[in-house]
Amino acid sequence: MADDICYTFHYSTIGANFADDAPGHEIYLVSVHLFVKDNAPSLSLREQTKRLLFMAGFTWPEETNVGIDGEINAKGGYQHYVFECELVQGVDVDG
Repeated sequence: MADDICYTFHYSTIGANFADDAPGHEIYLVSVHLFVKDNAPSLSLREQTKRLLFMAGFTWPEETNVGIDGEINAKGGYQHYVFECELVQGVDVDG
């Protein structure tokens, strides 16, 4: 089963709530990618992924079904899902 599931992620950040040219907060824009062997059931795993991200403090994720990616593994295709969410943290510009 371990070869049937893979997660990757990436993120970027932007400043927000500026005062005196300094951000009061930093927003993390996060994309979590889930790859599931195309014949494996994924509904409960996708639901669990969203719940766990939300419980960790992220906004409720938006889910996109990207489709089947056959280039990840020569043994067959993987269904690709992307979960996009945000996390906001305060910024201490004084150190």
